[in-house]
Amino acid sequence: MPLPSFVHITLASPKIQRRLRTKKGDLTDRVIRRCVLALIVNKLVDDFQSHISFGGGLYDAELACISSILGTDPGEFLRRPRPSAVVKLQNVVSLVSGEIKALFTSGTTGTPTDVLHIVQQTLNIICSELVLGGVFAG
Repeated sequence: MPLPSFVHITLASPKIQRRLRTKKGDLTDRVIRRCVLALIVNKLVDDFQSHISFGGGLYDAELACISSILGTDPGEFLRRPRPSAVVKLQNVVSLVSGEIKALFTSGTTGTPTDVLHIVQQTLNIICSELVLGGVFAG
């Protein structure tokens, strides 16, 4: 079932993006927030991956949401031969190079095991097709 349109329209708004990108809260709060955003990006891509393309004006709100979360230009994805694969790969890179990297480089001492489990499960979900080669298969 696709995400309701109000979700991606709301998440793409500059006001919400400023709140999502804030450094407020401790590291575990920011890690959980980033995991949720990565899952939203993955879901949006899955929702319309089966369509012909991201273009044609049909998915402007979804592209805006994905671009806001990943901090990219929406047109960047459309210039690639496999936009779904590019978005999914960029989603993984964005996740592991942000707050997650800080979590592991600062050491996991004092980090609740639930947070580590959330990170592991998020990576399992968003990496599954990349590892299996699904999005890159010809």
